[in-house]
Amino acid sequence: MKSNSVESNIGESWNGVIVKHIEQRIIYMLEGIRGYMMVQMKKKHRKFQRNRRLIFPLALTILVEEDVNARKCHARASTNNMIEVRNGISSYAVVLCSCSCGASELSGIPWCHAQLSIGLMRLTVNYFVHECYLVSTARKVNACEMPCMGGPQT
Repeated sequence: MKSNSVESNIGESWNGVIVKHIEQRIIYMLEGIRGYMMVQMKKKHRKFQRNRRLIFPLALTILVEEDVNARKCHARASTNNMIEVRNGISSYAVVLCSCSCGASELSGIPWCHAQLSIGLMRLTVNYFVHECYLVSTARKVNACEMPCMGGPQT
């Protein structure tokens, strides 16, 4: 998965769910986690069905911030679609969205150097955002269903 953060909070989120059920018998603990998952999946399904944006808000925020940073950079085009981007004393070689700084490849979002080169080629930055930040991808991922189950029969 693309990410610009080094650590993940997924484990911490799961710990918070499991702690609520940890002192129960295993079957009840698993049932509690399954019930939690059903509710969360329904919330996410509703959220993504209502969302009419192309890209997630966090990715859009980063794109806007990096667009501001790109205006502080200077670019020189070379052959073979290569562009040299200078930011102060730093210099980076960029080919479309692939930059020698590595930020765009790591995060999946075009950072300032890549945005500058994409703009020089008169292309749209939105097309270079990794698919994991697209709302359409989230809809596909959250399209699966959690089946309902009957309780123990007495």
